[in-house]
Amino acid sequence: MAPKPISPDGSSSDSYSLYFKGLISLISLKPTTGLLAGFGVAICREEDDSILFKNKGSLNYSGITGWEAELMALKLGLAKAVSLRINHISIYFDDPEIFELVMGRSVPKDEKIALLMDDVQRIRQQFISSIPILVARNQTEFVHKLAKETIVSRLIGPMPRTAQKKTCGNCFIDDIEAGKMFSVASCRHQFCVECMKQHIEVSLNEGGVPRCPHDGCTSNLNLIA
Repeated sequence: MAPKPISPDGSSSDSYSLYFKGLISLISLKPTTGLLAGFGVAICREEDDSILFKNKGSLNYSGITGWEAELMALKLGLAKAVSLRINHISIYFDDPEIFELVMGRSVPKDEKIALLMDDVQRIRQQFISSIPILVARNQTEFVHKLAKETIVSRLIGPMPRTAQKKTCGNCFIDDIEAGKMFSVASCRHQFCVECMKQHIEVSLNEGGVPRCPHDGCTSNLNLIA
């Protein structure tokens, strides 16, 4: 296969795909209440869909909304593509409303959204081509997962490490280090981090409010995705 041409400034003529997702979750897990936000981005080569770059992280902004999280994730992904000297990029959206904003078919009414949109469109101008494409949710599932992993990792903070062993109330493994256990604040039932992580991820996927996994316990975790 002949090598792809490289421009004089070192940038590539290859085409790439950008996938992004910003998520927020309002957590009321006594005694802690707060808004958690995370993002996931991935840049792939279009010719073979191999991943050139992927990243996930927290979005620490007071009062952040879902749209703001989405546009911040998009902005981060576009900025990274520019830093990689990519000239041609396809941007994959799974939210029709965000897609319409970027296409210029709708106008943001909120000032914060308008400023983020200005940033997004300014960065897009640095590409030779940037093509928005609307796709089904299942085509962006892997960046959803990256964003969820960030939220879950912030939600589940391990307890202080001690030599004492604990028993998970879900899988009943009885030799788990205390530092790898999670305690529900309202009822004090304890579960290993892995069981609790799976429980919360399922609730995020289903859009429900999870309860304590202990059999018969009605304590809410009050997690709203």
